[in-house]
Amino acid sequence: MSSFIERYHELTKYDPMTIDRLGQANWAEQPRAWKSIAGSEHVDIRPHLEFLSNFVEEDGSGEYPPLPDRMDLASLARLSWFAAGVSAMGGSPQDPHLYRTNPSAGGLYPVELYWIVLDVEGLEPGIWQFHAPGFALIPVWRGDFRAEASTALFGSQPASEASAIAVLTGLFSRGAWRYGERAYRRILLDAGHLAGNLLEASRREGLDAVPMSGFCDMGLSDLLFPDEDEVPLLAVPIGKPLTKTVSRCLRSPTPDPTEAAAHVEPGKLQVHAHRLARIPPGRPGIPDFIARPTRKPELSYKKPLESASPGNIVRAAIERRSCRSYGWTPVSLEQFSTLMSWSRIPPEETLSPAGLLDTWIVANAIHGVEPGIWHWDPETNAIALHREGAFREESLKMCLGQELGGNASFLVVHSVPLELAVDLMGERAYRPLCMDAGHFGERLNLAAQAMGLGASGIGGYFDDQVNRTLGQDLSHAILYVSTVGEPG
Repeated sequence: MSSFIERYHELTKYDPMTIDRLGQANWAEQPRAWKSIAGSEHVDIRPHLEFLSNFVEEDGSGEYPPLPDRMDLASLARLSWFAAGVSAMGGSPQDPHLYRTNPSAGGLYPVELYWIVLDVEGLEPGIWQFHAPGFALIPVWRGDFRAEASTALFGSQPASEASAIAVLTGLFSRGAWRYGERAYRRILLDAGHLAGNLLEASRREGLDAVPMSGFCDMGLSDLLFPDEDEVPLLAVPIGKPLTKTVSRCLRSPTPDPTEAAAHVEPGKLQVHAHRLARIPPGRPGIPDFIARPTRKPELSYKKPLESASPGNIVRAAIERRSCRSYGWTPVSLEQFSTLMSWSRIPPEETLSPAGLLDTWIVANAIHGVEPGIWHWDPETNAIALHREGAFREESLKMCLGQELGGNASFLVVHSVPLELAVDLMGERAYRPLCMDAGHFGERLNLAAQAMGLGASGIGGYFDDQVNRTLGQDLSHAILYVSTVGEPG
């Protein structure tokens, strides 16, 4: 095993023989699911969200506000809320539960959203935190940080042209409290969820957005001054118009062999894996990533699946919830086709090289699709049968016995040949690949909600058992499992 990130993935696999030894989370020590910055000053965004109430009335066909000629406070408020806002409140006053527009494993929400505001009408330039439960933007630092942001993004044109740059950060402790060393996987998936919402909302606002996982880690950290537990994961310049023909991922330098092979004390694996993937200051060479074929040459693909619009995505964002149970009712071929085609990440928004991420379908109950394991081609929305047969029992077992896996009409599994990915992108490969998988999963989630179906992502699964079910080599890294079906 040549890289530390491969080692990290191997060591954080769930296995039926050892999963009982992981221990239980101490619920009395559960960290708060949001970050509070000292000071009472804030900008209330609620006046810019009043239009949302029209989307939950009888037919849910409210009108979206007129779009401004340039990015302003109202559009930034809408972007923030659609990306990671609170959509409803439950529980009790003593123990409230906040429902968010972005799904998160265990409701831990280990990803924070900041804005580097550069030229937004109605909002002072500076660095602002989006405080979801307070429906507010909180000032962190005031001033013009365009030069520093451009340097952190290695002088890329989107940074110099943007009206604002969204920065997503991850907090290890907020995830590790429950998921231990495997938390890093879920943090990256959660960043993908949030990015998926943000990028879809940017399109609705008529703004260009360029997600970039290739940045100088120290440069962004020096701008935000987070504590040691918080690290930058993704930068998204937003504005109109922006140059989009830029490299969205970069290769990280090869780490010192002694660091890559070092013994890491328990509890520090994920931190070490992230640290080894950092890109230092200076202008890195832009690698010429070679796109891989999106089809498996040994498989016979069916004609492209027909699809239609999934429905009202604005209303879906408001009402989105992770489904808790499925009935056994099959989904139609049209529903399946629409879900897959709409969930495809637009090519200009993918962070990893084309064709590197594999998408598998475990078809349990889809009208017109034979039960079995199928491979999906994102370029043409075509599918090819890889293994025929019924896999409900395997679906249940590989998802840690969760009924969502066994009862779902179909499952979507994302995997990657990790050794090849590391050869292309270095240790940093894991970040864009996991975030791409999360991005797809959130688009699938929104589309299912809009169509009246249920969807739920599953970050806990027996890795090798998933590979055996798919019929592929155990060296492939399983990154995410998403389930879809009729709500039970």
